[in-house]
Amino acid sequence: MALNKDEKAKGIRQYHIQLSPGDVGDYVLLPGEPDRANVIAEYLENPKLVAEHREHRTFTGFYNETRVWR
Repeated sequence: MALNKDEKAKGIRQYHIQLSPGDVGDYVLLPGEPDRANVIAEYLENPKLVAEHREHRTFTGFYNETRVWR
């Protein structure tokens, strides 16, 4: 019997990025270099550092009234 990973992980904080459902918006920007996340966050309205774990740094905020993250 195959394990359905989508169902098992649904609603659970993801270890590798330290985020849970609802922590960020529907749109995502993925800079290759973690330090670029800081630069991108400067362009967001009300930027907020949501999580930082290993090489992953996650911000959320708004751009043109749309919630985004990186």
